[in-house]
Amino acid sequence: DLFLLRELLEKIGAQVIILEPKQHDQIVALTSHLPHVVAVNLVHVIAQYGKEDELVNSLVAGGFRDTTRVAAGDATMWRDIFSNNKEMVIEAIESFQQRLEEFKYLIINDDLDKLEDNLELARDERIKIPMKKKMKRPLENPRD
Repeated sequence: DLFLLRELLEKIGAQVIILEPKQHDQIVALTSHLPHVVAVNLVHVIAQYGKEDELVNSLVAGGFRDTTRVAAGDATMWRDIFSNNKEMVIEAIESFQQRLEEFKYLIINDDLDKLEDNLELARDERIKIPMKKKMKRPLENPRD
């Protein structure tokens, strides 16, 4: 029974949200799967350059470590995730590629004002994204 499952999940601290499958797939593609794609490819770029200059690997900054932590995840699981949510993952990658091209264009053309605007907008948008709330401890059985 859906009601019992929801009640059980809420008792262990889960926030239950009912979504249409397509909406769920799009949200996880954007918020989970795309960051994994980015992390994996950042690791590949550093590894490539690190083969030519060992200092590249030894001098990675905290931002690189933070951004690529998820790339250490289980390869089989992520292969299956990408395969099972292919359409939405590809859509997210294409959107990200478009953003990268726009960002590259600003750098190539020394459009420093628009580059700064882009960075400030990203900062402002990031600040608006709520951080994960601490899980509330489930209440003890109210009948006790």
